[in-house]
Amino acid sequence: MSGGVAANILQKKLFAYSRTDEEVAPWVRGDLVSFYYDSGSFIANVFTVPAVARYRLTDGQAHREGPLALTVGGFIHEWLELTRAEAEHWGTHEAAQTHAALAAEGEQQVAELENVSRCSGPIPIWEVAIRFSRSKKIRVYRIEGDRATKLRMLEAAGKTSDGCIGVGPHSLEAIRKELPW
Repeated sequence: MSGGVAANILQKKLFAYSRTDEEVAPWVRGDLVSFYYDSGSFIANVFTVPAVARYRLTDGQAHREGPLALTVGGFIHEWLELTRAEAEHWGTHEAAQTHAALAAEGEQQVAELENVSRCSGPIPIWEVAIRFSRSKKIRVYRIEGDRATKLRMLEAAGKTSDGCIGVGPHSLEAIRKELPW
């Protein structure tokens, strides 16, 4: 509301499903508006992930707030949906440079989850390997962070890294699991 006149300051396509039997509704606290829902995923065997969309309202503008996603799988999906500038905010400069090509790749083909690995180090790193249906190409997304508010896209490579340990048959559960904030 501005001067008593309602104005739409945010319009975004959401592939949202209610986490309950109710409608997806905003949760408002001060200038922060949050939506909690289940989102679709471009990774076919992941299907849906718990999701959040949080915006801070400032001077008639809606600015995305963290976390970008609640899960590692959701983070990949959300990051691919961002603009290049937003992608750099939620990742490295190097990852943002490949963002447009990666987003197009994800829109044009169905992807299947291949493997999930954890890489040790001072900051935990996730490696999520997917295989595209038509090209059969493997894409490995490297994401740092062990909390939803700390997830950042590092890069998307063509192969996994040495020294990372696969989570085995629990790959699907690992990238759908809601992380602490």
